[in-house]
Amino acid sequence: MPDLETCGQPAARAKIRWHALSGWWIIGSMLRILIGLAVCGVTAVIAAPAGPAFATFSAIATQPWAAKAQLVEIRGERGAPQPAEWVATFKDPTARGGLREVTVIDGRITGERTPVKGDPSMAPLLPVKPQGLTTDSDSVFRIVHREAQRNEVGFDWVEYRLRADPPAAVPVWDVTLFDQLGARAGSIRISAQGGSVVQSFRGNPDLNSNPELTAGRKEDGFLSGISRSVGKAARETGDETRRFFDTLKEELGKGDPSRPRGN
Repeated sequence: MPDLETCGQPAARAKIRWHALSGWWIIGSMLRILIGLAVCGVTAVIAAPAGPAFATFSAIATQPWAAKAQLVEIRGERGAPQPAEWVATFKDPTARGGLREVTVIDGRITGERTPVKGDPSMAPLLPVKPQGLTTDSDSVFRIVHREAQRNEVGFDWVEYRLRADPPAAVPVWDVTLFDQLGARAGSIRISAQGGSVVQSFRGNPDLNSNPELTAGRKEDGFLSGISRSVGKAARETGDETRRFFDTLKEELGKGDPSRPRGN
């Protein structure tokens, strides 16, 4: 507790102001951190990932139509790193239109549809044979992250697509990367049998050639919404810290009798 007899002195008043400012700044920072953690926790619950893609096979195996159906595609959107759901497409002679789409979350079937007219774009696709598949989506994401770092490209989410490449029906992951604005940041193709890179990472030339679009986006690897928010919070905290000490310096200067004063 400061001496009441000295409270009238400029230096003592500056010291009291410093305590008040620092106390409010610490309280404000703690509140921002707590609110940020709460928001991140809610986001994580709402956007729970679907798990690795190959969990789809165990879910499908028990279905009565599985024996005659042929898998031709697995896709997942907005993976960060895993999508909210996987959609598996089958050529199925028992389905109307000859196609069956099944939605799977964490190894459980959550939706199914059989388009009446089918999908002509699926007709030329070769079957993907589950036997021999060794590189699941979680391993694919690690490879994508590594290659994006190597190419100095930041991304927020990815789209996965597993198909069999003609003519040998080699299963390949096509992965497209997107930044926080939804712009395509790059793409890469990875073998589902061994994880080798079939086609090297290709960045978006429109982003790379335009300094205005590139500014603020050139980061290394995966930048989830949470990690980006943490980075933003850190920058804002740094700005507030500088403003705090500028204010403190000004307050202390008011109590310095040697400081020149205006008339």
